[in-house]
This record gives sequence, structure tokens and C-alpha cells, in this order.
Amino acid sequence: MQYNTRYWKRCTVCKKRKLLKFFHKGRGSCIKCRKKNYEANREQILAAARAKWPNRKEYRREYLQKNKKHTVAREYEYRKHNPDIWEACQKRFHESRPGWKTRQSAEAHIRKKRPGAMPKWLTKAQYLEIEEWYAICAEIQWLSEEKLVVDHIVPLHGKEVCGLHVPWNLQILTNSENCKKGNKFPYLPK
Repeated sequence: MQYNTRYWKRCTVCKKRKLLKFFHKGRGSCIKCRKKNYEANREQILAAARAKWPNRKEYRREYLQKNKKHTVAREYEYRKHNPDIWEACQKRFHESRPGWKTRQSAEAHIRKKRPGAMPKWLTKAQYLEIEEWYAICAEIQWLSEEKLVVDHIVPLHGKEVCGLHVPWNLQILTNSENCKKGNKFPYLPK
């Protein structure tokens, strides 16, 4: 029987002729044979990989920082095509870190809303003044027994009124006072 080499390839290990879909691109052995080889020599392969990449975590972190746009696009594509796998992975992640999801989503919510509340007409000096509020809050923290936070006098997203993230709309409060105040604007008539 004549095989078209465009669709078929011979495995270098088991010597069987198989369709190209059973091979990784650029590899001589088929996927099945490569799996068998990995299972038989797993420890040696992992030891060789560790020797080749002793600081793999730092390398990976640098790579992700340099290629952020590409990696985000690739992750988005993976999530779109494998939603069930992605959900299972997320579920395992959040089960191993109780309370993480709520804290992270709250912080993300705040980060998402704050830039929209920061007007474009702010000067550099005013940006520095905003940073100063947070620096002062961190410096005087040791004076207070309670946690101090920088609060917006007019809330960024209140029910009656929405404020701006500007220096004259900031104040330092204890965390409990800030929670009591919430998203209310205390100066509105009732």
C-alpha cells in the first residue's frame, strides 16, 4: 500500500506508520511512545530539567513580564476553548485559599473604579498630594491602636452622590469609622 507522506509518518521508536495527528510537531516518535518513555524515565527527565533550569521560577516571572500581552491573549484563548477545565482549576485554587476570592475581587473592584474617578485635569503636584495622603496614613499608623485608612469624604460611588479621587476629597479615618460611614455622604439633608 502506498502512503502519502503528507499525512503519514513512521514512528522512530515503535516503527509503525501513523497519521500526523499522532505526532507532536518536529518529533520523530509518536505521542504514545513519548508518554511511555516519560513514564519509564520520569525522575531522570525531571532531574535533567532541574539541572538545565535551576532558577525556573524567576525565568518564568521575567518571561511573563516581558510578554504580558501575548500570555494574556493565550490564556484568554485557552479559557474560551476549555471552560470546564478552567472552572475546575479555579475551583481547586479557591478551595485551597479560603477567603482569597472575596478579598481579591473587592480590591479589583476598587482598582477598577478609582481611575475613572480620577480626573484627567489633575496636575502633577496634585497627584503627588494624593500619594502624600497615603504616605502620611502609613507613617502615623503606629500612633493609632486601630488600622487607619484613607477615605473619600464624598464617596466614589455613593447612592446619592459620586465624588472624585482628588486630594481635597481625602481624609484619614480609622477602619471602624470608615466602615460605619460606608458609601454615605453625611452632609446631605434627610
